[in-house]
Amino acid sequence: MKYWWLENYKNLQIKMIPELLHDMDYFLVMPKNYVKIYEKIKDVEVDRLKEEELLINLYVLVSSKKIKDNRVLLIIQKLLDIPNNFLPISDYSLKEILKEIEGLRENLPIQEKLDFNNIAACYHCGQVFYVDKIQSVNKNGYCLCPYCGKHSLYFDNDYIPMNPSFLKLASLYYGISPLGCRYVNLKKMLRKNVSVTLGNVITTNTVIQNRKRKRKQTTILVDCSCMDKKKIGSLEESIILKNYYDSLMKVEDKMEYETTIMIENIAVDRVSFLTFLIILSIMEVLSKTVYLKNIKILCDSKELYEMLT
Repeated sequence: MKYWWLENYKNLQIKMIPELLHDMDYFLVMPKNYVKIYEKIKDVEVDRLKEEELLINLYVLVSSKKIKDNRVLLIIQKLLDIPNNFLPISDYSLKEILKEIEGLRENLPIQEKLDFNNIAACYHCGQVFYVDKIQSVNKNGYCLCPYCGKHSLYFDNDYIPMNPSFLKLASLYYGISPLGCRYVNLKKMLRKNVSVTLGNVITTNTVIQNRKRKRKQTTILVDCSCMDKKKIGSLEESIILKNYYDSLMKVEDKMEYETTIMIENIAVDRVSFLTFLIILSIMEVLSKTVYLKNIKILCDSKELYEMLT
């Protein structure tokens, strides 16, 4: 399912609202005129709403905490019924991915492309959708995203990845995400605030525990033994990214300055994939944290260490 993260809210209760808001802020980007759109569709029956209208309804209702008449629950259930339409994860290296991202602005979403493509992706809001959803074109002839109204689109015949991590990095690269931090600054933050150590996880864990008695520090232990699958889909990729993000933001919420990520038992054929997700998650977190500034990565894989450094 496309909106897998709503599964936890099928039986929504008031006490779950803060967590739902947190998830929506991570996964959804609303168009600037979403309030005006909501006013036009707020009384329309849920079954008659389009996908993008369902998202606007959900965002407004939960943000205003107007949980009544089961409308929110009906919207959540309808969104859960929408199938996942992300394309398979690419085998590109990080260098190749960045090269593709650099060319996105030159690969314009002209209206003529609609006749030769099936799927579109937006690197402003991160949505992937069928091109028949595109109803608007700006004065320059560029197709506009039905979800956020931007022309930050590309299509399946452009042969560019359409998986969650690519879209997230593209958003960070162009500084168009709600995080408000440009890619060049994120690279500086990575060099300055992230350190990587190769060593025995168990031994170093004891050292960290001893250090914690002197100075407050949170350890995030990541067991990657389950990541030996040959193929990991966009759903799994999206879940891993979100788990990293949530773990690190919990450290921020505790107003802690530093944390340690310990990575062990990773399969060799998953090193490149995991490295990309770790870097991407850390970039996203560092771009919006106030307290967390120092992230230490401890790994028992020489290959992972070399890629991270």
